[in-house]
Amino acid sequence: MRGQAAYARLVLDAIPGRKRLSARAAQLSGDAVVTRSLQSCRGRIFYEKRPQGADNFKLFTRAQIQGEERLLIDPTLLKQDGSHVSLDWWSAAPDGNHHPRFRFTDS
Repeated sequence: MRGQAAYARLVLDAIPGRKRLSARAAQLSGDAVVTRSLQSCRGRIFYEKRPQGADNFKLFTRAQIQGEERLLIDPTLLKQDGSHVSLDWWSAAPDGNHHPRFRFTDS
């Protein structure tokens, strides 16, 4: 995988104007709050959100749509040896009262 990543980086970095385009895309999208993967269980809402300026999604919950938002999992706090950790998948508990099942990936 490292060999493939190195080769891909070499090819991508050789594309004319790529660095400027990449910087502009990051500028336009990095400041936007993104919410995805919403699940609802017995009045509780679970969802992933990438806060403004963040580079990773975090798992949140709230009671109903007007409830106070509560952070459940922040993968950025789980970095080990400088590696990136992301929430790979998760599933809300059927009763909505227990923490969701989840799996992390690192790179």
